[in-house]
Amino acid sequence: MIIAILSFGAVRPLLAQDDTFDGQSVFRILPGNIEGNINDNTPRWLYSFELAAGQTATIDMITTSGDLDPFLTLYSEQTDVLADNDDAESGTRNSRIIYTADEAGLYIIEATRFEQISGTSAGTYRLSLNLTGIDLGPDTNIDPLSIPPQFGVTFQLLEFEQFGTGRVDGETENQYFVLGGQQGDFVQVVMSYNDDTLTPLLRIRNSELTVISRVTQSEAGTLTVYATLPQTGWYLLDVGRESGAGDFTLYASRIADAVISSGDTLDGQWRRDTPEISYIFNATIGDRVFVTATTENSAIQPEVAVYDLALNELASRQATDNEARVRAIIPRSGPYIIQVRNPEQTADTFALNLRRIPLDINKLKVENAAYNKNFKGTINGDNPIIYYRFDGKAGDLVSIQMQYAEGATLDPYIILTDGSLNELAFNDNVGATSNARISQYALPADGIYYILATRAGLAEGTTTGAFDLQLTVGQFTPTPGALTVTLTWEGDADLNLFVRSPSGQTVSWSTPQTDDGGILQIDSNTGCQTPTAAPVEHIYWPGATAPVGTYTIWVWYQEVCRVPEPVTFDLRVTMDGEDVLIISPEDNISLEPDERYEAAVRVIEPESISAVVNAGTITVPSAQQRASQGGDTLITYGQTITGTITDEVYALFYQFQGQAGDVISLRAEQITGNLDPIVVLRDANEQNLVINDDGGEGHNATLTYEIPETGRYIVAVTRYGLRDGSTTGDFRLSLTREEGSGVTETQD
Repeated sequence: MIIAILSFGAVRPLLAQDDTFDGQSVFRILPGNIEGNINDNTPRWLYSFELAAGQTATIDMITTSGDLDPFLTLYSEQTDVLADNDDAESGTRNSRIIYTADEAGLYIIEATRFEQISGTSAGTYRLSLNLTGIDLGPDTNIDPLSIPPQFGVTFQLLEFEQFGTGRVDGETENQYFVLGGQQGDFVQVVMSYNDDTLTPLLRIRNSELTVISRVTQSEAGTLTVYATLPQTGWYLLDVGRESGAGDFTLYASRIADAVISSGDTLDGQWRRDTPEISYIFNATIGDRVFVTATTENSAIQPEVAVYDLALNELASRQATDNEARVRAIIPRSGPYIIQVRNPEQTADTFALNLRRIPLDINKLKVENAAYNKNFKGTINGDNPIIYYRFDGKAGDLVSIQMQYAEGATLDPYIILTDGSLNELAFNDNVGATSNARISQYALPADGIYYILATRAGLAEGTTTGAFDLQLTVGQFTPTPGALTVTLTWEGDADLNLFVRSPSGQTVSWSTPQTDDGGILQIDSNTGCQTPTAAPVEHIYWPGATAPVGTYTIWVWYQEVCRVPEPVTFDLRVTMDGEDVLIISPEDNISLEPDERYEAAVRVIEPESISAVVNAGTITVPSAQQRASQGGDTLITYGQTITGTITDEVYALFYQFQGQAGDVISLRAEQITGNLDPIVVLRDANEQNLVINDDGGEGHNATLTYEIPETGRYIVAVTRYGLRDGSTTGDFRLSLTREEGSGVTETQD
């Protein structure tokens, strides 16, 4: 496999003779805003821009976080100091330089802090460049890698074939690294760690901070992610954790030598140290691809294979002579890998040809669909995917929902594509249900679109059954009710709405319906998987009356999808159509990640009379509140989930859908530490059904139980002594459905 190296210095020269200034890299910028960070490791950043004679540059450096005291200096191309500024005006620490050029040329900005070396201030900043006087026109030849990375977080620069180090724990939840690459690069990032308690997360994000690494490989001590870079530029490596803590090392490499397109024939060369070479190609679902590798050396029988991004093999073949041919049917739209190998491990040449025959959509059984219509279908082994076609216009806000029918085992999965079957959006589980939903997706252009109604695993999936599909268009219309709570905001952040009713039941993404009538109609940006153009959440109690008592309302910023910045929101509470409480963006209330806004209203009489108990406070929930009140994680039959019990988090909660007569087994097994786990099964009303402490070997907890009625069930994993217990560590929770019925439960 050929590994290429990208040097950070190998960008387009920024200065006349050198791309550094005082030994430091200089980044090219254009008029507009960029974000940066000043700290002891990086006390200054250097930027260059062009000015014409008579043109005026206004440069502002504004602190956005921390106690940073900005300081600006402007240099000529010959590094003469032209101007500097500490405080733009009395009463502010922000800096400003206004400079009119006597002659055209390249100019350099130094963004730093007051007393750059001995100073102690640090923080993030926004640098603004505004040019007036003469229009130079756009520079279309700028290398994206010569423009500084702008992600709004503190990061380390990481080059291919070099190591980066860091640590994640309770105090430093995420570490960030920035990697520069070329369009079409197939990138592998390996995270190595030695602490068995650490369960790490690693994601590659593009310039829009969308996660592009969808598939990972995990082994003891290592976590590997792959991504094809969609364009030349900077990418953010986001390192986090599910549980535990520990030090880590990152290593990034390219594992593809080139991009190959249908109809291409490329010449390649094996070397003794690289007997395997990889190529990237793009394909759409259902395409038939044919790959041929040939060599003129009759002593070599080449091998060729096709893989997906997780290196799962789709097809492979070794030649019987000097030519190897392989064919594969593409299971999912996206990039794929071709590997060509010389089993003799000698230096030689070969030719590689790719031919792709697109899926002929006209030969498929495609059902015509239209906005605001409902459709029914059945997924099984013979028909794992059902195609629907509809006409859309640019800007249409499209919502698609796929629900399994009663009695079906189907795990719905929906994909929205353009007219060429290129994927635009997809969704598997919405909230804590196995149903699928894409909410208010803005169509990019006029034309034909397809909905692929399928199941988890697509053609390789195993679930079957009937389903209902709804296609709607336009802004979401909240369902009216006796009591309604509606939340809207802008951006991709995962805000969640919770309403706890007088009975103590909470309606949320995790529990979309409660016994006292509360219903969550829509949940947006769930888990950041399928962001919407217009996020909204709506909870209501239908009918003419709502239960009497106090309703506690939470707006919770639970997950950062892009930049971890404050989010303002609009919250509206009504009773019988009349406004009770309104929070609008004009109120200037915003939430930081992990904060929640809490309010409360009271229904005094079932009809019309209500009062505001708490107009709103912002709090940071404790670790146990996040685990107990933030929504129960979905677990399905046959699944295993890991978690961590600490003195701060002494109980974790999960939920599953059970069918009447199911005989289920739950096992909580200690992995690390001295944890003495307890497993509890509860019904939807939080009533304990069965508890086990030491039902297995050692201190592991195991129970079996026959589900009495179809519905939602809750699993709690805690420790002996609960809050006052002293054991801690990681555990493994497994849920299985046993054969047979009538099993007697185990209970302590």
